Amino acid sequence: MNKFNLYITKGIVKQIEDEVIKSYPYEVCGVMMGRSFNDGFIVLKIQQMEGLSRHKWAFEINIREWMTIIREGRREGYRYIGLYHSHPDAQPIPSNADIHRMLECPGEIWLIVSIFREGKVKMAAYTMPSASSALARIPIEIVGREIAKSELGINNDFTFFI
Repeated sequence: MNKFNLYITKGIVKQIEDEVIKSYPYEVCGVMMGRSFNDGFIVLKIQQMEGLSRHKWAFEINIREWMTIIREGRREGYRYIGLYHSHPDAQPIPSNADIHRMLECPGEIWLIVSIFREGKVKMAAYTMPSASSALARIPIEIVGREIAKSELGINNDFTFFI
């Protein structure tokens, strides 16, 4: 497997952190959209999902909602990157349920966001490149808006969720 990075703009990181803090102690889940960037992908837009059910230790994805968000993102020119979700009071390590879901969608990137009672947030990204491969951790790099815009050649008129 080729190694690659997940780039996330500071604004998107703040958005995700705000969501998980607001929803604590319940899990949140959402879709990450973006573009190819340098040696990986850059997250430029996120969309939180309502899901079918939400608990302290689980989140059930509504497949129709998930597909609708992906279709809308593609119409806007974004590429589907993967999912982000929180692990309240737990480390950002995939659970057995997470790994099972990753096996259903090889290549999808999962950003797992830990949130602890005292408000501390940690993030880690993973992928399962194929159904027969091992779980791989992906390096995360936080980038500023101007770097992302310059590298992507985006002008100020582009809708940029950072």
